[in-house]
Amino acid sequence: DFSLPSTFSYNNLVNDLSAWKDYSYVYTSTTLKSVDDNSVVANASHFNSACAIIRFNITNNTTSDIIISNIKMESNDGSKIFPNVLRFEDGQVEEQDDESGYYSRLTTDIKNVTIPRSQCGTFYNMCFPLDGDFNAVPLKFTIDTNYLTYQLNLKSTAITNKKFEAGKIYTFNFSLEEKEVKLNTIEISHCTTYNIDNTESIEIVV
Repeated sequence: DFSLPSTFSYNNLVNDLSAWKDYSYVYTSTTLKSVDDNSVVANASHFNSACAIIRFNITNNTTSDIIISNIKMESNDGSKIFPNVLRFEDGQVEEQDDESGYYSRLTTDIKNVTIPRSQCGTFYNMCFPLDGDFNAVPLKFTIDTNYLTYQLNLKSTAITNKKFEAGKIYTFNFSLEEKEVKLNTIEISHCTTYNIDNTESIEIVV
């Protein structure tokens, strides 16, 4: 079984994924070239990320510097929609039968980082995929700063397939205005995965 915490912490304005080395879960799918009584020869193996990566780009469009302390993403009605554990079964990454430990909120804890006026901070979280989807439950985003507590609700239909999927990066581009927060765009891209064939060459697929 794989496990994930509900909170990741950062203390820089622009961050990378190095803090996640303990959670870099991948699984592989392999096609077979031949099978006989003495050997199994693999044709190619494809390594996939088991997680969805959530990236927050936060642009400060106010007239002064802002200190940001955390970003919370949660179900609007308190539903537990973020799996805390995942299992690999029958060649697939799947949810657990017991969903009692699922999270209703994911928190990106930021150690009072200053976002200068007109600049952007980049922060991350990650989650496991659902077998189903968010079941029409809206997501609520809360961005806590020394200036305002910004909140925004987002219909789950705004996200492709109404869920976060393994092997994808979801980038939420927010701008903090004087009295409100705006979600400008949601960008979805694929994580880097690897194809390794029987000559041990590596092809990077983005």
